[in-house]
Amino acid sequence: MPDSASPYQPWPGQLGRIAGRSQTAEVAALFASGRRVGFSRADALIRDGDPADYLYDVSAGELLMARHGADGRRQVLAFLGPANLVGLVPGPRYAFAVTALTDGAAVRYERRLVEAALQADPAFSTAMRRTLELIIESAHDHLFALGQRSAVERVAAFLLQQRLWQSRFSPEGPRAPAARITLPMTRTDIADFMGLTIETVSRA
Repeated sequence: MPDSASPYQPWPGQLGRIAGRSQTAEVAALFASGRRVGFSRADALIRDGDPADYLYDVSAGELLMARHGADGRRQVLAFLGPANLVGLVPGPRYAFAVTALTDGAAVRYERRLVEAALQADPAFSTAMRRTLELIIESAHDHLFALGQRSAVERVAAFLLQQRLWQSRFSPEGPRAPAARITLPMTRTDIADFMGLTIETVSRA
C-alpha cells in the first residue's frame, strides 16, 4: 500500500481522496485490502472480456485503454496515469483492454469491497458519483474534439492536456507546466485516440 497522506486524508491514493475522512468499517476494510501491483512496459493490466473483479488506483506510470473491433481495428479510449481509477464498469466483465506504456504501479482493490463501502457511506457514494460525472464530461469533451476540430487542433489539444496532467501529477509533486512534454505513447497510439492517421499526426 502507498503511504497515507496527511492526517487530513487518512486513506491513500485517488480513491482515498474520494473517500475523504470516512471511518466506516466497510471503508476501513476496503483500504486494508488494497494490494500494490507493479507493472512493466507492455504488460496487460486488464484484458478485454476478463471478469471485472478489481478496481485499480494508479500511483505511477502511464497506461493505454483500448477496445478492439471484430475486424481487428483498434480505438484508443484513454491514456491513464497517476490519480486515475481503472476498472470502473457497469457489468460483470471488462469491455476494454489496459496495457502499460511505461513501468509503474497501482493499488488493486476488490470490486465487491468497493461496492460495499459505497453502499455503507452516502458521502463516499456521492463523491464517487461526482468523479464518474467528471469522467463522462471528459469523454464528451473528447467526442466534441473529434467532431469539431481540425487535425492540428486535435493534436494541439492532446499535447496541452498531457502537459497539464504531467505538471499536476509529477513524481516530484505538483509543479508549473513545463515546455517539455514526455510522450510514452507512439504516434500510432495518438492517431488511434484522436481519430487520425499516423501520417496526419506526424504532419500536425
